Amino acid sequence: MRFRTFIYLVFFLILTSTNAVAEIDDALLIKKLRQGGYIVLMRHAITDHSQIDTRPVDIEDCNSQRNLSQAGREQSVAIGKAIHSLYIPVGKVLSSLYCRCIETAELALGKPETRLGLSSFMQEPSEEKIRRVNYIKELLGTPPRVNTNTFMITHRYMLQQASNIDLQEGGAAVFKPEGDSQFQFIARIPPDRWQTMINSTLR
Repeated sequence: MRFRTFIYLVFFLILTSTNAVAEIDDALLIKKLRQGGYIVLMRHAITDHSQIDTRPVDIEDCNSQRNLSQAGREQSVAIGKAIHSLYIPVGKVLSSLYCRCIETAELALGKPETRLGLSSFMQEPSEEKIRRVNYIKELLGTPPRVNTNTFMITHRYMLQQASNIDLQEGGAAVFKPEGDSQFQFIARIPPDRWQTMINSTLR
């Protein structure tokens, strides 16, 4: 009986500690991001799902890829305006080589540095998939320049494998880098949360 009680207590502590991190309020999240020192991992904005990536995809040809829809372009611009309005300092902006990620970055944050390691690996061999997951983990564990935040734009499957976080198109997750590919999950930012964060500063 005591053992069962102990197990229940362990599960309770894990659950409550996880929720405490996931439920960080807007004011505290804004404060943290304004101080800098975080990695913001973003999934590209809304895409046109009537398009598909060719097999093999031509990374140099946007016509061979699924690209942002008009809604995705508007979403990217809105996210960028929110980040600017919230006075969140942007340092490095890193992006997948895919056009949908580059365009998301350009519309929201400015011209990115492209990285093969952030690019979709759905068509890659297992060894390359592992290499790219490890590369993203390394980036998530790398502190940004002082008083800035690093923004990285990638793909759903990539961020799931590297961080165990799932995001909708245009969503983001905030991590605190701890070095040596170690990082702490801080908060999830669905696309519409940027506006609620702005609203919280107006109260």
